[in-house]
Amino acid sequence: MKKLLSVFIIICTLTCGLACNSIPTSYSEGVYNNNEYTNDYTVLSFTLPENYEFKSQSELAEMDVLNDDKLVVDYHMYAVNAKTQESIIIAAEFLNNDKITASDYLERFLSTIGQTAETTAITLGEDSFSAATIDNEGVMQRICTKYIDNCMLIVTISGQSLESIEELCTYFN
Repeated sequence: MKKLLSVFIIICTLTCGLACNSIPTSYSEGVYNNNEYTNDYTVLSFTLPENYEFKSQSELAEMDVLNDDKLVVDYHMYAVNAKTQESIIIAAEFLNNDKITASDYLERFLSTIGQTAETTAITLGEDSFSAATIDNEGVMQRICTKYIDNCMLIVTISGQSLESIEELCTYFN
């Protein structure tokens, strides 16, 4: 799983040179309340499944990606099951290209890591995302993208099987 996370960090910063310098004024990282993460900006809520824990704010800050001291990728939420290493990551990449769609971004992302997958529309909570599911060295990953105000919201769900990913998707509300 650590390899998958490091690939995610690198790819977000290199997705065809799309990173920009400005953060939308309405942008928010979201808030935690016991076992729930909520973000009004992204309109996402996630309830922590049993046996999962949230990474701390300081751990998330260490994962953020800077370019010339400007925030490029901001990690909002990272939940992990320490026993299975299945995880859910929510991040935003700040873009300089308002003409890219979520599905185009996803296709570039997959191309950069040498993967191909069918891009489909899925719903997380009450919102629509472009998504692709890949088998990355025996670990299933569903990468979901949505464009919001010069940000690409990226939700990565990693599991041991497609069934475990489908189950984790039900915790978005």
